[in-house]
Amino acid sequence: MAIIAFCLNPNSPGAKRLVQLSLENNDLQLFVRQLNLTDNDSIKTGVTFVTDLLQQNVDIIDQHNETVVLNYELHALVNNAARMVMAEYEWKTSKMIKEQFEVNILGPIKLTAMLLPTFRKDKSKNVNDISHCAYLPLPGVSIYGATKAVVSAWTLGTRVELDIHGIKMITFSPGSFYLHSSIMNGEQRNIYYKKMCNNMNKEQLDYFGAFMYAYQNYLCNIDVHISPPETTIPSTNKIYCQMDNALWAVQPKAEYNVPEPWRYRIYFSVAWTLSSLGLHNFRDKVVRQFVAIHHSLIIIFQVKLKMPNKQDFEQINPYYNKCYISPKPY
Repeated sequence: MAIIAFCLNPNSPGAKRLVQLSLENNDLQLFVRQLNLTDNDSIKTGVTFVTDLLQQNVDIIDQHNETVVLNYELHALVNNAARMVMAEYEWKTSKMIKEQFEVNILGPIKLTAMLLPTFRKDKSKNVNDISHCAYLPLPGVSIYGATKAVVSAWTLGTRVELDIHGIKMITFSPGSFYLHSSIMNGEQRNIYYKKMCNNMNKEQLDYFGAFMYAYQNYLCNIDVHISPPETTIPSTNKIYCQMDNALWAVQPKAEYNVPEPWRYRIYFSVAWTLSSLGLHNFRDKVVRQFVAIHHSLIIIFQVKLKMPNKQDFEQINPYYNKCYISPKPY
């Protein structure tokens, strides 16, 4: 069996970890290749690598100790890449919004489309990762949730189109494992917040500055709990058995949802019920409680504490090397 792992940076800690794991398994051939989903030429290069590999002969030793020459078939494509910028919608630059749509939806659509002739020939599966944010959009990740909702709609619609050609289109919601993912990487988030600040006009800085500063500090509390790249998701997590079934079942389900923690399930159920009853104000209160926005953020925003000028803000803002547990008084 061969696996092609497309990574934005083949020299990243995660990519190196994949190579290390492949060396420990003699039955697995792993290819780590660079692919940028925002670059059409990069996508085409990736597809060319896949199709070239499929044309190669593979020598297999059968049960009678004889060499059998076989060809690879494309068993499945897992669209797992994602970009998330956690911040208020108004703060995000146009480039950040565009990049999330390119990485999360446009890139996977283009990659999948280029491989469809091979999918038809090999009766392949296409597993598209979505998120609970597709079902319950949350403040701070509204754009990310929108992209995942698009992925879900695209997969559900094309599933009917492609099933008659022997292609399985599958959605996979992996549950909550953000502490084992770099999607909320603090270093990258600090870069984003610097760009957001630089993109704001004076009115926006005066209005949002203190709130933005406290918001970023609040997110910094998560960073210390995020596992390093070499730490894998615990083997007891149901994400493994669910993905195994999606990849290897003869008749896989159309939709997979890894069970969420009970806290998630309760909030989602309550929010969905309130929304269906038209009680949207109560639903929004439940959502705010779910995301656990720190009380100090609300107080700072409500009293609209005076924000220092831009130069002072740059000196104290937490994306400059330091994170504070609570906002500094002005």
